[in-house]
Amino acid sequence: MDSKPEVVSSLINYIPPVNFATRIRVLLRHVPREYLSGIDSITLTHTGRLSRSGRRKKIHGREGKLYRLADALAYYQRASMQNPARISVFVDSICDAWTPFVLRLPIAGYCVLAEILHHEIGHHIHATMKPELGDPETIAEKWKRKLTNKFIYGHYWYLMPFLFIAASFVQVWKFFFKRSRNLQNS
Repeated sequence: MDSKPEVVSSLINYIPPVNFATRIRVLLRHVPREYLSGIDSITLTHTGRLSRSGRRKKIHGREGKLYRLADALAYYQRASMQNPARISVFVDSICDAWTPFVLRLPIAGYCVLAEILHHEIGHHIHATMKPELGDPETIAEKWKRKLTNKFIYGHYWYLMPFLFIAASFVQVWKFFFKRSRNLQNS
């Protein structure tokens, strides 16, 4: 079995502002192959393609709260006896949540999509490879941070010195701002 999932575009009568399929393929290059093992496909679709029962279907969110599938940005479907695991990405919901300008920017657009895709891959890792006790959403968020950081460090390695300097500047700014506020209050 090939460990790279197939990226399938199922966008009918919908044209997104960016090429999501290409961006997802770039993101998948930075995810270790063993974490993708078992995911058959990543489908790019829009909520208009959901059936009435699909739009009304409820999915579990943080701390067991239920959400409508039509309101989700993406959805991980576990493997069953008949179907392999797969991820559905609702492109129109992502475009509604973020402006086209942000999605077209290279680093911001990739980071938005990375957060969504890596969260769903986190559900797959939790379900198949590294089960842990606790809230599944919290565990998926942990994997999202790990995988997104790996992508940023791997794909935007040349920005790391600038980001380090910027982060240092922010820390110094916070220190002096906090200190000046404490002096004013006393």
